[in-house]
Amino acid sequence: MTSTPNLPVDVLSDHHWRVNFIPAKHDSNFIPTLNECEKIIEKNNLHLRGWDYPHIGKDGEHSRGNNFIASWSNFMGHREYWRFWQSGQFLHLFSVREFTEPDFKNDLESSMKMFLSHNNQINWGEIKGYIEFVNSIYIFTEIFEFASRLCRNNIYKDYLTFDISVNGINNFILSSGRSRDWHSLYKY
Repeated sequence: MTSTPNLPVDVLSDHHWRVNFIPAKHDSNFIPTLNECEKIIEKNNLHLRGWDYPHIGKDGEHSRGNNFIASWSNFMGHREYWRFWQSGQFLHLFSVREFTEPDFKNDLESSMKMFLSHNNQINWGEIKGYIEFVNSIYIFTEIFEFASRLCRNNIYKDYLTFDISVNGINNFILSSGRSRDWHSLYKY
């Protein structure tokens, strides 16, 4: 994988998701031009919940390298950066919004303290953050639907290797918002 130093938005220093699609066969010029790379992203990105995946940044929030296009955003807790190479490789780094959006984090903390008030063994000072399960379902749905669209459009012809990880979430707990009962502790 090509490294990503000097990102235009600080994603790596915080808790973040990392998504990487790696085509079965590496061909540096599989997609002939960077213009074609842009068209592929625009044609296949999706809008499930008010924020597109992958997010296509506004003017000044995208760039071109020798063999890739990139886009980024730093807006209301959405900190993200992605690259799409002419080889078809896709790398997406984005913040854990449950941590970077203070209202989201505070709402989850309040809900979990209410739901788990019966558990006297929890040291709330050790809990660093939350991963909300409905948000996670949306994230996985967006990732898999985007990959599916790329496959249906023959960007990935043989097979595709996925790498999805969430980084820096030690002492985070799986959580729910107020609208769903949640009575068990699931700690990372």
